[in-house]
Amino acid sequence: MSRPADFRRIMVPLDGSRLAESVLPMVTLLARDLGAQIWLLHVVEERPPQAVHGEPHLTSAAAAEAYLADVAARLGPGLAVETHVHSHQEPNVAASIALHVVELRADMIAFCTHGPNDVRRVVAGSMGQQVGRRATIPVLLVRPQQRAPAQIGQLLVPLDGTPAAACALPVAATLARACGAGIRLVRVVPTVGTLTGDDAISSRLTPTATAATLDAEQEQAQTDLAAAVEQLAAAGIPARAEVRRGDPTRMLVEAAQTATDLIVIAGHGRTGLGALWVGSVAAGVVNKAPQAVLLVPVAEAAPATKR
Repeated sequence: MSRPADFRRIMVPLDGSRLAESVLPMVTLLARDLGAQIWLLHVVEERPPQAVHGEPHLTSAAAAEAYLADVAARLGPGLAVETHVHSHQEPNVAASIALHVVELRADMIAFCTHGPNDVRRVVAGSMGQQVGRRATIPVLLVRPQQRAPAQIGQLLVPLDGTPAAACALPVAATLARACGAGIRLVRVVPTVGTLTGDDAISSRLTPTATAATLDAEQEQAQTDLAAAVEQLAAAGIPARAEVRRGDPTRMLVEAAQTATDLIVIAGHGRTGLGALWVGSVAAGVVNKAPQAVLLVPVAEAAPATKR
């Protein structure tokens, strides 16, 4: 398990609404533990709506600069906070945000999701596609109703035995060291009744063989997770692991109900029997889990630092 570079800059796009500011308590907590700088960003939109989430929309660079300065002041002492207003009116705000990840040399980008529709947009729609395509860095997603914990003491990391899923581990290790946290590894092995797609069709034709295959996968999962726990312990990070059986989204959300302060999960991966959180499952975890979720791009095993 390679160690990624530390998180040094967290970029927070804000649209001027209190809803978007819901991400700030979690960002503040992470920034203090990581010693990271917070960059508050606003992109002036071309032909903006009059209101955003029921509040007046920021329509000028001057208004945006005043707003970000006020937010920075409200974050409190002891934090390194910078603000940046992109004053040129942009027709595509998502694309501009993605470009600012590079310009501001961000190692993490943080969004507040605005409900189920917004989760789909961020994870699978234009925002996620453009940001992920241009700036392969972890994305922190926080729902408005989620409260930041008093401290980050336990990270939940779902794995499935693939290199794609394992991309989340180095990032989680970096966070665990900075926060003095432990890591809880969870692997979900489906049951015959919870398989979907082509796997479900095959299981109906050969239910006994499929059940045996899944049982063997469970045994292998236990072996793999034990090795991962040992590796983390050798690095000085307390870790434990568990294998669950059933529907991936439901099992991961259920696991997150206890002893979890942040979920660190690979944001993309292959489809099929082993892909436990790809696509709709990732959106389901973001939308249903009681904690914030840090999505780690599979293409990068480390934050994209540019020094």
